[in-house]
Amino acid sequence: MSSRNDSRGGRAIAVLLGACVIAAWTSLVGPAAAVLYGDQNQPGPFVLRLQYPAGYRKGPHYHPGDAQVTVLSGSYFRGYGHRVDETQAFRLTPGTFSVNPGGVAHYEWTTEPAILEVHAEGPWRTIYVDDQGNPR
Repeated sequence: MSSRNDSRGGRAIAVLLGACVIAAWTSLVGPAAAVLYGDQNQPGPFVLRLQYPAGYRKGPHYHPGDAQVTVLSGSYFRGYGHRVDETQAFRLTPGTFSVNPGGVAHYEWTTEPAILEVHAEGPWRTIYVDDQGNPR
C-alpha cells in the first residue's frame, strides 16, 4: 500500500491487487480479510477485501447499513430472506457489483474460492436471524 499527501492536505491511498496482504479475521470462521481503509468498528467509511474459501456457508443475517460489494475473483452466491432457499439466490461472478441493503436478511455461500471487496459505513455488525446461521 502506498500513500501521499495531495495538494489539499488530504491523504491519497492506493492498494495494488498483488500487494494486498490478507490476514486472518478473528470475527469470522473461514474467510480471511484485509482492511484497506478505515475501521469497521468505528463510525465512518471502511473498505474490506474478503477472501472466502470454497464451501463456505453463512446463514440468514443482516447488517445495520448498506454494503457495496464487488466480486474480484471466483464466484459467490447470495439470496435474500429469513430462510435459505438456494433456488432464489444469485450467482455473483468477477466484476459483479451489488448493493446489499442494510437491515435486509440475506444468506451466502461459495462453491469455489472467491475474493470480494466491501465498502460500507461503520460501526459494522452482523446480526443472525437465528443461531443456526452463524458459521462459528
